[in-house]
Amino acid sequence: MADDQLEKSSNSTAKLAMIGAGAVLVIAAAVGGTLMATGAFNDDPAISAEDALSQLEGGDADRASGIDRQAEPFYHEFERPLLTNVANSRKIVQAKIAIMTRDADNVLPNVQKHDFALRSEMLDVMRKVTEADIDSPDFRDELASKLQDAINSTLKRMTGRGGVEEVLFTELVVQ
Repeated sequence: MADDQLEKSSNSTAKLAMIGAGAVLVIAAAVGGTLMATGAFNDDPAISAEDALSQLEGGDADRASGIDRQAEPFYHEFERPLLTNVANSRKIVQAKIAIMTRDADNVLPNVQKHDFALRSEMLDVMRKVTEADIDSPDFRDELASKLQDAINSTLKRMTGRGGVEEVLFTELVVQ
């Protein structure tokens, strides 16, 4: 009878030891996975843990999409200028638009393929410009940012990826 109790006691001790070892392995795997995901074991010192975490969270779209910020920029100018009325005004805005990307192999063919959709989206943005917007000292920068967002949004919807890093005005006339 004492042998039965001793055997049960050693079985329960062995079970507890196995459960404890399993828990330690699960915790170690979780910690290791988190460190790898945040870039703690990354051999490239140019990418910090914060950058790796930002990539995982989708905070840095350029890095997450693989765009090399050091690559040579490529430019594409839309052939025809965009012309639209200023909202609630008799004024008009005419703009000739160019874009800059460092991912020319993927972005420029998509921009050319979806030229009409992109022009339509850009015109929609420009139609919302008011006289108060035009009088703002940051008008060009704000309009360029809105156009960039519209272009990238359209490209993502059509092709699954954006990639336009900057919108430039080669001509901008308000009359």
